[in-house]
Amino acid sequence: IVTAPGSFQSEIGCTSDWDPACMMSWLQDPDADGVYEFSTDRIPAGTYEVKVAHDRSWDENYGAGGQRDGPNIPFDVAEGQTVEFAYDLATHVLTITAT
Repeated sequence: IVTAPGSFQSEIGCTSDWDPACMMSWLQDPDADGVYEFSTDRIPAGTYEVKVAHDRSWDENYGAGGQRDGPNIPFDVAEGQTVEFAYDLATHVLTITAT
């Protein structure tokens, strides 16, 4: 299980931010192409940060540039945008797109 814990999680229904166990930010790969995805339109306008966590814990996590235990990944959301998270399992890089 791969999740995207970050400073936005309480906005999408998690009990707190930065919770790798919260399944509301679950990245899934239903087509088995190695890219795990999650999208939401529930994040209000603002500036946020995120990382990728494996197995619902901080034991294995990836930050900016796919670096293990790396720095948080910042992203901005404008009013009314949908945010798409795409995590490449091979490179551990998380791409965030707000449209």
